[in-house]
Amino acid sequence: MKIIFFLIGIIGDVQPSIILANELNKRGHKILIVCEEKTKFLTDHYKLENNILKCHINDKNKIKKQIKNNNNFNNNNNNNNILIKKSSIENDDNNDNYYQRLNQFYLSSIGYDLVICNYYCITEALCIRDKSGIPFIPLIGTPILKTSLFPHIHFSDQNLSIPALNKLTYNREYLNHSKNEIERVDKWRKEYLQLDGLKDNFFEKVLFDPNVNIINTFDQLILPGGNGIPNDYLDKWNVVGFINNQEPRLIDSNSETLLNFLNIETISNGCIIVDTNSKYQDKKDLPIIFEFHYHDDDDDDDIITDDNNEDHQEIIPILKYTINALGNNQKWIILNQYNNNNNKNKNNNKIIDNLENVININNFKNDYQWIYKYCSLSVSYGANMNSISGVLKSSLPSIITSLSFDQSTWAKRIESMGIGIALKSSNLKKDDLLNSILSIKENYEKVKNCCTGISNQLSNDSLEKSITLIENQKSFSQQYQQRHQQQKQQEQQLKQYLQKQRKIRI
Repeated sequence: MKIIFFLIGIIGDVQPSIILANELNKRGHKILIVCEEKTKFLTDHYKLENNILKCHINDKNKIKKQIKNNNNFNNNNNNNNILIKKSSIENDDNNDNYYQRLNQFYLSSIGYDLVICNYYCITEALCIRDKSGIPFIPLIGTPILKTSLFPHIHFSDQNLSIPALNKLTYNREYLNHSKNEIERVDKWRKEYLQLDGLKDNFFEKVLFDPNVNIINTFDQLILPGGNGIPNDYLDKWNVVGFINNQEPRLIDSNSETLLNFLNIETISNGCIIVDTNSKYQDKKDLPIIFEFHYHDDDDDDDIITDDNNEDHQEIIPILKYTINALGNNQKWIILNQYNNNNNKNKNNNKIIDNLENVININNFKNDYQWIYKYCSLSVSYGANMNSISGVLKSSLPSIITSLSFDQSTWAKRIESMGIGIALKSSNLKKDDLLNSILSIKENYEKVKNCCTGISNQLSNDSLEKSITLIENQKSFSQQYQQRHQQQKQQEQQLKQYLQKQRKIRI
């Protein structure tokens, strides 16, 4: 099959799809990745053909203002920030800019049998299906499909108890999402694709469309409530499990710095051979990995709100206090996912000064999940399912300092499973992080055993399930495109007939 991937978002949003694309490529399928410049390195690493979107944000202050003024968006929701980013690019005053980015999706898809898209590109894939008849499969990394068991994760982290109320939260989120997406693509759809406008609440119709199979790349164990796959999920909403890299590889020079810090020498053909038989006497004395998300105003790689930046900044003195309190015997790996590469800030981009027991890694472009095998504990804000899946797969105890509803949902779920502790960045006190770490260390064997038990329950055939679903789509794809062409021909014949009738009446 000839398969094109539409991928927008940060590394965690894109990486599972890239891993799937790489496996499909190995099996002889022709693959093309349409993505942004900031995730191009992933396609280059796997030697996948790519088409890089050429238009990027040109006015970050404008985007921040739009985020603050848009009442339909939750300011702390990274998913919505990315959607606003797209909208700002595509609704730029420059019409060439507007058409260029959206047309790259359309023109790249010509001649392909199937579109696979992540959450942020479902609207583009739908428009192209309506125009060209190419079916699509969404890859969704978080549970946003309607159920009565728990509310939409972007609405609340609290179960509303009444099933009907839980369902209503999805209606609200779907309607808001549809409204904003219609505004974003309406001109392109009508003027360039020559299609009618999208209908209100089209997004929900896509999710329930019998012609759209959905692959959910999360494990049923992580779902809120801990009751597995909801009984009101449709059969076509396939929950396959986490898609992780089976063979962690070195990608950038930061990896070598980390290997030296961890005294790791076992590397084969660019692959890291995980060996936890190290000099440490006890697993609880292995390094703590702290994942940070902050960048300054000159960095255009992503958009986060001032409130989020403020919360992240406030945790730095708490982190410093905790490092000092635990002493020099406790090693720390500080990962700053987003940091300015500008030389003028080169001396100011360390969150914590490098010490004998602390290493800072900025702008880390690596499949960093391999690091978890060499750590005793993870501290993160739970920003994406890729990070959550990594700690679960690696049987790593976790502390999540959440910022928004979806993050606090994962924090609460991990705490309920007995494999971590949930904290909120917005009301974090000086001793909270230290006390949480000490609590896990004091009960480390018990917590670690829980982590191992959860890890053993995770699906280990998610790639195979996904590929089977995709390859079974081949005959459907051909039939769907044939039906689409027949429908277009019938519409054209009807149009010609009506034109003749008008001439006869005249």
